[in-house]
Amino acid sequence: MSIGEKAAFDSQPGKRKPLQILLVDDNEMNQELALAILEQLGYHADVAGNGYEAVQAVKRRPCDVVLMDVEMPEMDGIEATRVIRRELGTASQPRIIAMTAADMQDDRERCLKAGMNDYVSKPIIVQQLIDALSRCQPLSQTGSSRPPGQTEELQAPVKVVNAGTTEVIDLAAFDRLRATLGKQAKEMLPGLIDGFVAEAPRMIERARRALENINESELRREAHTLKSNAACFGLTALAEAARDLETTAKNKPLDGALNLIERIEAEFTQAEKALQEVRKGMLIIK
Repeated sequence: MSIGEKAAFDSQPGKRKPLQILLVDDNEMNQELALAILEQLGYHADVAGNGYEAVQAVKRRPCDVVLMDVEMPEMDGIEATRVIRRELGTASQPRIIAMTAADMQDDRERCLKAGMNDYVSKPIIVQQLIDALSRCQPLSQTGSSRPPGQTEELQAPVKVVNAGTTEVIDLAAFDRLRATLGKQAKEMLPGLIDGFVAEAPRMIERARRALENINESELRREAHTLKSNAACFGLTALAEAARDLETTAKNKPLDGALNLIERIEAEFTQAEKALQEVRKGMLIIK
């Protein structure tokens, strides 16, 4: 985390501009990270696990901001946004900020067409989230954060240049994760590592079954989630392999997908060893 990010944490923007926030993400690790960041910024957020839950939540209780993951089962963030824009009254419309590990222009355009207002990348970059929240206003002040039909240009995600790597772990990315968690890092990091090490093989197995069943959407979703989680820890090679699988599942045909899954398995074996070293304190992150 840069000095600017640390200062932003210390400034507690949530106290200066209170916002009712709904966090929508099906990934438990992403939920934990986002809630930790928001807490350090002085915000509290309710949580929904998919788009359907998000729609029900904003109907029950209006909110100022929805942090909306794009790739989710049951109802994704794009469809949930369309439903919210269509079914909520103008005075209850929240500002919707897309959260996605995708960085393609067509993904941003899909978010815009669905009715989203802003865009932040995953893993979350603290200053980028602060900037997006600074553009939000409470419904009580505006009457509507975004009247239906209003269009505005989405902010492109900020590219972060990696400052250092080990053979397997990008030290800069891992240190950003630790800095993002702040005072909670010592308590949360071991659990996050353990959770990832336990869940990643299940994601890979679900991806393999999806390929066997020629289920492109499920294959893409598992690859997308694995990519996002791996990137959080700075597992660059694993994240890139998962990104290649996601692209293959998205663009079709699925030729080469099996080889990519085998590549992912090999990269995860190396990543698990490196993370266990971190877990045991054998690898010192400077």
